[in-house]
Amino acid sequence: MELTFWEKVLRAFQYDQTLWHNIFLTIIYIIIVFLLFITIRDIISCVRNRKPISIRSIFSMLIMPLIIPVGIFLVLSISLTDASSIEPGEQMEIYHMDDGQTVAALAVGNFQANETGRYGTYGKTKNYAVLIAPESGKQIWQTKLARGSEVALIGRTKQKLWYFADSGLQVLHAQTGDILAEKEDFGDIQKQFPNRQEDYVIKNDQLYFKGLDGQFYQIDPDQLKGKVATEGISDQDFPDSMEEKGFMTADVVANPERNSLLAFLSDKEATAIQTGNDLEIAAEPQREFLYQTTFLQNGKLTLSDDQKVSEHPFIQGAFILDTTKTQPDDRFAKMIDYEAQVPQPQSPDFNDYNDVDTYLQASDDYQESLNRYLGQADRFFNLCMAVHADNSTKWLPMETKDKNWLILHKENVEWSANLKISALNPESKAIEWTTGLETSEVTNYKQDGDHLIILTPDSTLDLNLKTGKITGYSFDNKRSFTLQPE
Repeated sequence: MELTFWEKVLRAFQYDQTLWHNIFLTIIYIIIVFLLFITIRDIISCVRNRKPISIRSIFSMLIMPLIIPVGIFLVLSISLTDASSIEPGEQMEIYHMDDGQTVAALAVGNFQANETGRYGTYGKTKNYAVLIAPESGKQIWQTKLARGSEVALIGRTKQKLWYFADSGLQVLHAQTGDILAEKEDFGDIQKQFPNRQEDYVIKNDQLYFKGLDGQFYQIDPDQLKGKVATEGISDQDFPDSMEEKGFMTADVVANPERNSLLAFLSDKEATAIQTGNDLEIAAEPQREFLYQTTFLQNGKLTLSDDQKVSEHPFIQGAFILDTTKTQPDDRFAKMIDYEAQVPQPQSPDFNDYNDVDTYLQASDDYQESLNRYLGQADRFFNLCMAVHADNSTKWLPMETKDKNWLILHKENVEWSANLKISALNPESKAIEWTTGLETSEVTNYKQDGDHLIILTPDSTLDLNLKTGKITGYSFDNKRSFTLQPE
């Protein structure tokens, strides 16, 4: 996905959003036109006077004067372009254009370097709203947003996109990118705009926010007018952090159809469960296999080899979760709760026994059973910690239309290794396809039919869930690319 040297040279001779680059490039083009004019004039003069045309003189008139200015321009342009970067925000909205095309709207911060050297890189960041067509890997439009240390996409209501920028709001048309309203267009209500993105939320096609005066406010998307919200909103509607809207995975999930858990376990973890040894949280990524199990049988922590779903190994495997599908009940919570599955032994009551010896024997039996109970509960708790079951969520694993499970895993055991996505058929226990993402981090994702739109720190990826093929758009390089399944 990186540009070659010659691609960087060609890109340098294209106008972009950097003022100094465009001015310098215009001067270069003026010089070239002037030199071409002089050269063509001399060639015409030689032809009319029937004088020989000297290639050396043409070279000295046309090429030599350009070497120094073009050389300086290329060095500055390439070095500063390499130091510049475009960073997309972590939130995106997926919807369809009037022509049916699937698009992804998001905010990006474009850092433009003006100076770079051994003392660091200096420049400024401009914020833009962009619309990408993930399937074709092309940018449809780009609109400059207000300046601000925090600029982000809040969400969409029908044909309007709501952006948080400059401690306020900007509203764009979802089809064209035209600015429909800015902070000052909201009148006195703008004085109550909060300074955090988390304090804005879209619910039932209305935008709500927590006012600086402690009241809830709502804005009608059609009239773009605000008022105090007297109903329909509460603190629970606002996320604690934007991480709740990011990329969600889980090492252990519930399979409600079979009343069991689906868990990624390394050989070390599986052996520890089978032999009764202590379980430890893995210090580094490991080869893992997928198991379908309840973990607990007759009050004991167990695991059998026939519970392994597939012999295909994954390195730090995790299920991609479907945040639109919640667990049908609290079964998952009970399945990772030892006390909910195994009753705790009850202490004997002296009044229930005829003599002291019988009571003391019952007390000894109780203490022995309690120790066994506490030992198993402690081992089960350590297991849940080791496989991160305690961090699992209320959502179900994401499925394709072919009922395949989507699994995220690493290329190798290095922490910085790139990620892969595999489609596992739970019936045949076969891997339908595996595709490398060529990135070590995913920030967000949305499913759209047979496509999974993935947002990374430097690109959008359109994953075809039937074939595993990816079409991507690189923000830094401003070009599309494709990734084929293995």
